[in-house]
Amino acid sequence: MNERDNELERYEEFMRTYPRSLETLYWANSLYESGRYYYELASYYYDYDMFEDVIYFCSEARPYYSQSSQEYKNAEASFEKAKKSASQDFEEIITNYIGLADADDKASVNMYEACEYFELASLKQGVR
Repeated sequence: MNERDNELERYEEFMRTYPRSLETLYWANSLYESGRYYYELASYYYDYDMFEDVIYFCSEARPYYSQSSQEYKNAEASFEKAKKSASQDFEEIITNYIGLADADDKASVNMYEACEYFELASLKQGVR
């Protein structure tokens, strides 16, 4: 196999992994935003002492945050794989996507924990 064949093989691998990485990242973002929708509803009801609704909406939000966290991890791993076959032109942007996926994963975990806090606080306030 000559150098040109190796370059072509790397390019093909990159074109298989990079779009999938982006798709996984976009899917994780979609899940995160779904969780955020329910979290905002829980926040609204918490302000009005409607604690049963807070618990309901937090229980709806947590699975989205949990799944988005896993998808961000999957995206990060996929970007790492894509980076191995990327040309130098793409290495920096892929590194940025890896950092973004890692930060978003941490945000998902933090929001999951915030939902747990809201639920506990609502239980302490007493479900009416």
